[in-house]
Parts: sequence; structure tokens; C-alpha cells
Amino acid sequence: MNMECCAYCYAEDVSLQTCSKCHKRKYCSGDCQRKDWNKPGGQCHKFYCGKTGEYGRCFEIKPAGEKGFGLYAKRDFKKFEMIVAERRLLSYDDFKRNPNIFSNMPDSERDAFMNLAPSTGQFFEKFIMNGFGDEGNIFVHMSRVNHDCFANTSYAHIVDRDVQIMVAKKAIKAGEEITTSYEHLLYMSPSVRRSRLKRKYGICCERHCSICSNPTLDKQAEELNKAQREFLECLLEFSRKNTGKSELDRILKMGSDLREFYDEFEVQPSPYINLFNMLSMCCLIQNRKLDMARKFLDLSLENGNAFTGSDQEASAVTEALLLKKIVNGEMNFPTSAFKEMLSEIASSFIL
Repeated sequence: MNMECCAYCYAEDVSLQTCSKCHKRKYCSGDCQRKDWNKPGGQCHKFYCGKTGEYGRCFEIKPAGEKGFGLYAKRDFKKFEMIVAERRLLSYDDFKRNPNIFSNMPDSERDAFMNLAPSTGQFFEKFIMNGFGDEGNIFVHMSRVNHDCFANTSYAHIVDRDVQIMVAKKAIKAGEEITTSYEHLLYMSPSVRRSRLKRKYGICCERHCSICSNPTLDKQAEELNKAQREFLECLLEFSRKNTGKSELDRILKMGSDLREFYDEFEVQPSPYINLFNMLSMCCLIQNRKLDMARKFLDLSLENGNAFTGSDQEASAVTEALLLKKIVNGEMNFPTSAFKEMLSEIASSFIL
């Protein structure tokens, strides 16, 4: 894609005007700028103006060897800095609801979609290879981001704006490829993860991935996966039985060990948030160590705020806010409900 294109409609080879506030985002017309400023339908640039990187100035699409094309940083990004905030171009759900949606899109948007990998693939293969989430959301820029099990970014869908953000989970240098993880490092064994990547995306992870191509890191990742599974299974047992004080102490120790694994692998913020929320639930179930529960929830909100820029924007963070009201005595919640919630969350992560 030409780096000189409209940020809203992706039209190329046209005269562009720059946002007068951030002096970065470019548009082919005032109409495109107005549509992009608010929701629905745009990036909601009113909120993200000056807070996120912009295509052409901060990151670019360029060849990535055997992987085809990829997204590369054009400047340094700090940890937790927002790289891109992007509206979806199209989703598979959109297409199912309205089969004519693609043919009714502007030529520039259809071209952007068809330029995605595989270059010779059929229409529906584009969704399989490039879609995010169960809805198969397609993005002009984020759908170019290649996989790495030790990815340097995390992403989240901001529901109230219908925008997806991608955030650096560690410092990224100018010229470095921007990557994300297509499959769960924490919740899936290495062999299953590699098999799924090969089957769905044609990715040979042992050749390109910074973990799978390194036997030492690969072994450590396997140990992380084992520790994660043992912790979740212990939580399930804790939620289903009347357990004693020693069992809570054991869970807190396992949670502490797991956090060290997370730190070592620089995992994205959402597992930290889920970990702290689940540990606080265990304290609430036994009505013990409530000061520790408060500390866990403060850490959960701290991670949520660092990642999204607002502690109101992620479901796990909303859960932490609710738990904090309960632990502070502002709300009543029966123990049975805590056990059911803990069981449901732990079960959802065991793949």
C-alpha cells in the first residue's frame, strides 16, 4: 500500500490534508475526516488523535521474506505505547449479514482487502488468514501483522468505540518487525500450538518464531504452559470443594510462581489481569487475606490502565472494578457465586 493514502477510505494518488491537531493523520477530503472523527464507522479519531501511531510516519508495510509482508516500526515505541488504533474494514459476520457489502465498498477498500495474503487466494481464504476474533475482523494494517509466539505487541477490541488497538508490550526499536501471537502461548501446549498454526495459517513456527526456533526458550515455554494448566486445575478444584486454609496458601504460592513466568516471557497484560482477579476471588471465597485481595485488584487495574489507557475498557478490568467494590464492602456477593464465577473463568482457559 502507498504510504500516502487517505486514513479513512485508503484512496491513493490523491491530494491529502493533515489533521490540524496531531499533524499526522491524513485525509483526502473533509468528508472523510468528519467520518473518521466520531463513531460509528470511523477510527473515532476524536479520542485517539495524537495518542497512537500513524501509518507512513510511525509504521509501514513492507516485505518480510518468506512470510510475505509485515508491519515494521519506523520509530521507537515505548512499552505500553499504542502503535495503532484501527476500525475494521470488514468482518465475516458483516458479510454473512449482508452478502452485497463487499461489492458496495469503495474500490480503494476492496483493493486493500484483496491485497491481503494469500495473494492468489480466494475471497473466503482472506478471512481465514487475516481475520481477528470469532467475527473474522479484517483490518488494513493490523491484518498485516505476522505471528510470533514471543510477540512484541498485544491487541484489544474496544467495544464502546468498535475500534481495535495494538499496544507495544515491550520496547520496540525503529526497523523492528511488529508481531502478535495468533495462538495462546499460555493455554496451549507447544505441539498443539504449532500444529494449529501450520494447519490454519501455513506457518512453520520452528523456522521463524523467536521461541519455537530456540530450543532453550521452547523448553521454558513448555514449562510455563504446564504451570499455567496446573494452576487452573487447582482453581477448579478449589471452586468445587470446601477447602482449608492451606489450600488458599498453596494457590497464592502457585500464583506468585506463575507471575514470575509471566515476567520472564513479558506476556501481555490480560493474563496478569485474569491472574490477579482469580487470586482475589480465592481470598473472597474464604474471606481471608482481604488486604492481599485489594493489592491484587490494584495490580489488575494498573495493568488494565497501562494497556488500554482507560481502566473502563476491558471486560476483565470491569470485573476487577466489581470485585474491588465487593472486597471493600460496598456490595454483597454470595460465596457460591464467587465459586461459580471462578470455575467458569478457569474452565474457559483450559484448552
